Amino acid sequence: MAYLKEQAKQAGLEFNLNLVDGSSAFKYILEKKHQLAFLHMGGGEIPAYWEYLHSDNAKPQTNNHTFYQNPDMDKLIDQYVVEFDVEKKQQLSHQIQQKVSDEFLIVPGYMVPYTREAHWRWLRVPENGMTKLTETMFSVTDVANFWIDSDLKKQTKSALKKGESFEPVTIVDDTFKL
Repeated sequence: MAYLKEQAKQAGLEFNLNLVDGSSAFKYILEKKHQLAFLHMGGGEIPAYWEYLHSDNAKPQTNNHTFYQNPDMDKLIDQYVVEFDVEKKQQLSHQIQQKVSDEFLIVPGYMVPYTREAHWRWLRVPENGMTKLTETMFSVTDVANFWIDSDLKKQTKSALKKGESFEPVTIVDDTFKL
């Protein structure tokens, strides 16, 4: 954050940082007590715009973090939500994203084009198990490509009880490196 603050100075902006823990920051943002928030927003394969951009959701304790309200945007989102034709839905999505860009609602920050995971040795992944779109290796809420090796888990726990340890293993899969 200090680096971003210094970069903002070069653009003529002064950031007064309110560095708090994650849960306090989330509460602060939900209560709309901020002027600017640095946070991660993901869209998924099918973007969900209503929660972030619809006027109906521009109130405290919601994900409309910017408190944005615009009747024209509401119409686009309402059409987007009920549209089933993929091409029309894409066109509406592009219009919504253009409006977000034109109104400077979200300033893109940076992205990390990799995932870094630490795990017990009994969590297993196939060789070359990641795809170009893999964001996390061990998500239980997403489509995941891992399994638990029960025998290895028992062996590991038994070894730990005996005070034995295992050498760390580092796996680097740069198949999709940019």
